[in-house]
Amino acid sequence: MLAFSDPVHQSQTVFREVLEAMAHPGRIVELSVAPALEAVALTLFDADVEVWTSPGEPRRAWLRERCGCRLTDQPAAAAFAVISEASELPPLETFASGTPVEPERSTTIVLAVPALRGGARTRLRGPGISGEIAVAPQVPASFWEAWTRNASRSPLGVDVILASDTAVLALPRSAQVAG
Repeated sequence: MLAFSDPVHQSQTVFREVLEAMAHPGRIVELSVAPALEAVALTLFDADVEVWTSPGEPRRAWLRERCGCRLTDQPAAAAFAVISEASELPPLETFASGTPVEPERSTTIVLAVPALRGGARTRLRGPGISGEIAVAPQVPASFWEAWTRNASRSPLGVDVILASDTAVLALPRSAQVAG
């Protein structure tokens, strides 16, 4: 499992790369460190956050040891969720969606996908997207239906970071499936 060789500089760089992905929904951003899911975890997780993992997640011990985060069995209590198999993604509504006063108190899901290209083509629109953008991550077809319901609740809802081996594609809750 990943460990940063230069933790300060690598985590700062990965943070900027993830921020770039969140600011530009649907844009594939290559990370300077791979694997992407682990780089995101090392960068964003710490002792102050609770993380939910899918039941078969092989990184549970690594997350506790390397990131220092607390693991929870309650999806709605998690600031972050780590899911290595899209088939293990529970309904998005089971995660924290924030409140009208504190929409930022929602869960950010880091979902491993086989690739960020080569799936069913979907068009997105919303803040951070000039017009529309076509994306084709390899996610189950049911993901986009669930995403449409999630985006309709914005500013509430979850954010998702799709992570391939070397890159991420962010879906903030404001990103909507176009047409």
